[in-house]
Amino acid sequence: MRSLREFIGKRSGVPQGTPLDDKTVFFIFRKIVREEYGLRGESELEPVAFSEGTLSIKANNPLYSNELWIRRESILTRMNDSLEQEAVKELKLVRYAP
Repeated sequence: MRSLREFIGKRSGVPQGTPLDDKTVFFIFRKIVREEYGLRGESELEPVAFSEGTLSIKANNPLYSNELWIRRESILTRMNDSLEQEAVKELKLVRYAP
């Protein structure tokens, strides 16, 4: 008799070679930002577009944009670990509206 794990398979992450849509990348980004900066950070940093490995982020506050820029390597690593592939290569900041 097969175990339930064999029947369902590994359910975490996105399988290798699967093309990512922007909604998946946005969800992972928001999750990581919420863990790092809380609900306020999540409301201040909004993903706008994902194309060819570049995630564009709109920052509503210069303090959060600076913090994101300083910690960008850490956030990229966490995102790619969550996605189980090297999908996001760069974070690009879009100017905030003063």
